Amino acid sequence: MGDNPQKEMKQLFQSGLRKLNIPLDGIALEKLLLYAGELEKWSRRINLIARKTTTRDVVEKHFLDSLTLLPFVVGKDNLPSATLLDVGTGAGFPGLVLAVALPDLQVILVEPRLKRVSFLRHIIRTLSLANVEIIDQRLESAPGLQEKKIDYVTSRACSCLAQTTLHSGKETVHYGNCSWKKAEILSCRFPGPNAPYVSLGIRNKVYVLKPFSV
Repeated sequence: MGDNPQKEMKQLFQSGLRKLNIPLDGIALEKLLLYAGELEKWSRRINLIARKTTTRDVVEKHFLDSLTLLPFVVGKDNLPSATLLDVGTGAGFPGLVLAVALPDLQVILVEPRLKRVSFLRHIIRTLSLANVEIIDQRLESAPGLQEKKIDYVTSRACSCLAQTTLHSGKETVHYGNCSWKKAEILSCRFPGPNAPYVSLGIRNKVYVLKPFSV
């Protein structure tokens, strides 16, 4: 980064958002910039992201990657007050990023690792987010989830696919490569060579799944 890292980070966000054709208001962008800055600061002390991750990679492979899910959340059912469950959120990807971008979206973050939970709570306080709940346990130990009205489930980690049996009939957005034995693939996004998100280093496959009834 140059002499003004905050300015350059903002330019990375703005350029990426234009390439991805993602509209984001100024308030949300400023909050994401603060979030990204705090992520870099905290990562010097605790293991939130890989230590050699560059600022460009932070913006493109974590924040912009998370924002590519916006069409899956707002473009289909356009639910007025939907709830999203993000399993194994880590440093808040994608759930906390989506909570910043969509203040009307209620987000439940599941993360059992306490150092990451401390970071998540810090970001929620710093950004004054009223639409986020944290469950600091493993998914299978979390009480009351089956009774909650959950419209979307996201997960970056393949090991978190226990949600497909927990939330029978719920739509699931999942990153990466896995073998789907308990879910129907409704649609998928493959990282084709000409896709704008690939030029930004976003190479994950995204599947939209519907679990089979159990």
